[in-house]
Amino acid sequence: RIPLFYYSDYIDVGYAMPWIEAPQAVYGDGPFKSMQGINITYSQPLGPLDSQIQIYAGNNDEEIVLPNFSLDLKMDNITGMSWAIGYEWIEFRATYFLAESTGSNEQFDQLFTTLFDPTLGLGAVLGGDYVDDLRWEEDEPTFAGIGINMDWGDYFILSEATQVRNGDNIVAADVNSYYITFGTRIIDDWTFAITYTREDDE
Repeated sequence: RIPLFYYSDYIDVGYAMPWIEAPQAVYGDGPFKSMQGINITYSQPLGPLDSQIQIYAGNNDEEIVLPNFSLDLKMDNITGMSWAIGYEWIEFRATYFLAESTGSNEQFDQLFTTLFDPTLGLGAVLGGDYVDDLRWEEDEPTFAGIGINMDWGDYFILSEATQVRNGDNIVAADVNSYYITFGTRIIDDWTFAITYTREDDE
């Protein structure tokens, strides 16, 4: 898992999170989830502050399954880092990620080549720049996120906000999203929480 979120390491382990299911507006089915590579974690107190930095790099090649459509997504030169810093009951976290990505579908690629040949038909009419925007090829997606976790034991507030930019193509939307969770553990062995989420596609 790419360490993009507070609970990236626990998405598949529900009991380790304060929700039955992580907020989909932020933790949803985006393409930036996993990689093959290296992940270096360094933890070192900064005076009274707890500090942890993660630096990672790698690549990934996987099939993204969408309704009535599948996409082979290749991500190269994945590079990113996250930094969490906390003091007693409060912790802040920031993360940034970039890569080079290419998305392809065999049937779509054949249709695209036929329709948008730069010397014929729509390709000649629209121009090369517009045709390039239709392709998901060697684009440079980025992911940025910030989070805050305030935990007083019996009560807690947890929030994350993310920004996804998918490069120059018009196939994948840019997305801004966030959630905020208010929760309590006043009853032993039980966590009660309410979460508000929002997601805006551009």
